[in-house]
Amino acid sequence: MTASDGALGDYFGADTAISGNTLVVGASQRDMPLIAGFANGFKSGKAYVFSKNNVGLWQQEDVLHHPWGSHYALFGSAIALDGNTLMIGHDSNWGQVFVFNRSVGDWLFQQAIYPMSENWDNWSFGKSIDIDGDRALVGGDSGEVTLLGRSKFGSWNILKVFHSIGWNTSTRLGRNVAMGTDVFLVGTDNGQNQEGSVQVFDTYSPEYVRPKDFLDDFVFFSSAHSVL
Repeated sequence: MTASDGALGDYFGADTAISGNTLVVGASQRDMPLIAGFANGFKSGKAYVFSKNNVGLWQQEDVLHHPWGSHYALFGSAIALDGNTLMIGHDSNWGQVFVFNRSVGDWLFQQAIYPMSENWDNWSFGKSIDIDGDRALVGGDSGEVTLLGRSKFGSWNILKVFHSIGWNTSTRLGRNVAMGTDVFLVGTDNGQNQEGSVQVFDTYSPEYVRPKDFLDDFVFFSSAHSVL
């Protein structure tokens, strides 16, 4: 599987997500096209949408861009897909998450989500994303993870921001996130003398408590990408 306009250095496959018969592949370093003679986003990134046809073959059906173009945005470096909802990370020093909705077969940009923290420069908000129904989890390199919820009007809002135990930015909590029905997992590849850990949050609790950490014997252990 390749992109219809692929080129060397695009990083096609930087991240992927699948839901039903829809597959999305990020090409995080794909350049945006020239507009009026000026580069509208060197290494801005793209995301390619594929659908499975009735004989089981995957065909490209759409290409999504950074909504307004930005140099080194790395759009497509993190992707989460759940039914008709798609979130794409913008893994740069001023990270963002972009929400797209599928309507009558077309993927339409809905909104951009920014980190809540005032000190979010260089924290790569959107480096990891997962969606479960009307909730989503966004991580980065900041030592904090953001829980999002979808309102009855369809917009996504920040519900809560979680910090790692003994929080500081060097713990890199949120390098990987995964959501399940009653828990969500957040991985870190630093802290704990670089043993790494996975923090488990119980979503039944109003405070989203962490029952325990799972430690691994190897350096830079981080969480899996999905939870059933």
